[in-house]
Amino acid sequence: MKKICFFLIMLLFFMLQATLFQPFRVFGVKPDLLLLSAVSAGLLFDLKWALFFGIIAGFLKDILGVQDFAFNVAFFSLWSYVSHLVSRKVHLDNELFAAIFVCVVAFAHIGISRIVFTFLGITTGSTGVFARTLLLEPLYTALFLPPAYRVFARLT
Repeated sequence: MKKICFFLIMLLFFMLQATLFQPFRVFGVKPDLLLLSAVSAGLLFDLKWALFFGIIAGFLKDILGVQDFAFNVAFFSLWSYVSHLVSRKVHLDNELFAAIFVCVVAFAHIGISRIVFTFLGITTGSTGVFARTLLLEPLYTALFLPPAYRVFARLT
């Protein structure tokens, strides 16, 4: 039942990210709630379920058409795996530490995405847009961790 609730919340995050959060952009940047879901799954579930939820979150993000298809499936499952490994070594029960971790993961995701796309010859926009996204999106995503994490933690 807990896993079904987590899945339903991920679907809610997908809907919010696709629709209601459009007007709440700050300098053109909005939080990545699906990345937040993938990282939270890694922190809260065993490895099998963390990877499952990471793949689902990546698939939902790919549906939004932000990057090439399957890019987010691969990377979100990676972030779920990394989150799971970190949660076994470091206690992230404190919301502040978990928010910092989410911020670091979002920063890494954006940076690695830019490197991969540049390597593949895919245009990714101007350096100014990249810098703004690299600085603001991790912070904006981390701000949403405390309320989301409280809900997620009750599920597990």
